[in-house]
Formats: sequence, structure tokens, C-alpha cells
Amino acid sequence: MRNRLLWPFALGLALIVVVLDATIYTVDQGQCAVVTRFGRIVASRIGPGLHIKTPFAEEVHVFNARLLGLRVVPQAVLTKGQKRLLVDAFVEWQIHSFRRYLTSTGGMRHTADERLRQIVTSALHHTFGTRSLQEAMVQGGEATVLQSMNAAASRYGLTIVDVRIQRIGLTDGMSDAIEKRMETDQMRRATKLEASGMAQAETVRGRADRQRADILAQAY
Repeated sequence: MRNRLLWPFALGLALIVVVLDATIYTVDQGQCAVVTRFGRIVASRIGPGLHIKTPFAEEVHVFNARLLGLRVVPQAVLTKGQKRLLVDAFVEWQIHSFRRYLTSTGGMRHTADERLRQIVTSALHHTFGTRSLQEAMVQGGEATVLQSMNAAASRYGLTIVDVRIQRIGLTDGMSDAIEKRMETDQMRRATKLEASGMAQAETVRGRADRQRADILAQAY
């Protein structure tokens, strides 16, 4: 008899726990939440703390509000003189519109990273495409890249806080061509020095021969 009375109590307690779990949610420090009701956004930028939502009807999407990083693998870009360079960049970004971020990327981090890679690659091609090889190797161009990237990133609710060009290097073909050109220049310089030395040696040898002839003539 007692077991029969405990069953409804346990069932009611379990139901209360399920309802509370579906009603109460927590947002931690460094996070922001967006609430949707049947797929439609009803609240955004919900800060840290304990919050209540409509159970079974509303869904909570929690996002990282901190500064995030993305390393862009070396990209092959062309300079104004059609010289190929490898550019390696690191981007720091942050979500500024959680509503737009959810609707444009589905709230998926890997989707946002992919969009940012495309934006950074396009900005690098545009920036270095207006520079000569010497200008590209001397000037980093972070400010120009950052400005052009933010205009595109805002469509996804993102802000590019900083972009650092970590390395600008030559491609294998370009490096080989420069090495061959340097080798040719050195050979040309060595040949020129050798020819100049031989001419000087001939001059000295001729002067010595004339002095020898004069000395012999005076001796006779």
C-alpha cells in the first residue's frame, strides 16, 4: 500500500524536476545567450546569471562573448608586379551582434571561422595586389586589411579586433628564381673582377718588360 502511494509522489517530483530544468537556465561569465521561440528570436544579448524561459517552447543558444582567435594558413597572394608571396596571418575577433550571428551562421563556430577565412583571404589578395614586391616585404598592411575585413565581417555579426601578419615569405618558385638571379649576378661580378685583374696584370707585366729592356740596353 505504501509503495502505491510513493509512486505518484515520485512521479510528480520527477515531473517538477523536468519542468524546472526546462524553465531555468544559466549563463556563465563571458557568455551571452539568445532565446528563440519556435525558431523565432524573442530575446538576445542575455547576460550572465540565472534566467527563466517558457518550457518546451523556447530554446536557449549560449555563445562565447570573449575575444576569439583564428590563424589563417599561409595564403599565396600576387603583388602588383605579379610576384607570388606567402602570407601568414592571425585574427582576433568577437561577436558584436548575437542575433545576426545566430541567423547568419546558425550559431556554429566552425561556420564563423570559415566565413572569416574567406574574408581575410580576400582582403590579403586585395591589399598586396596594390603593392610592389619591395613595398609588400617592408609594409605589413594590417590597418588596411583590418578596415576592409570589418566591413565584410559585420554582415555576420562579427567584429575584427586585430589582425597580425605574422610572416611574409617567398614561394618556392620565387625563391629559386631569386637564388638563380643572385648566382648569375655573382658570376657576372666575379667574371668582371677577373677580367679587370687580368688587364691590370698585363699592364704591370708590360711595364716590367719595358723596364727590363731599358736596363739591358743601358747595360750593353
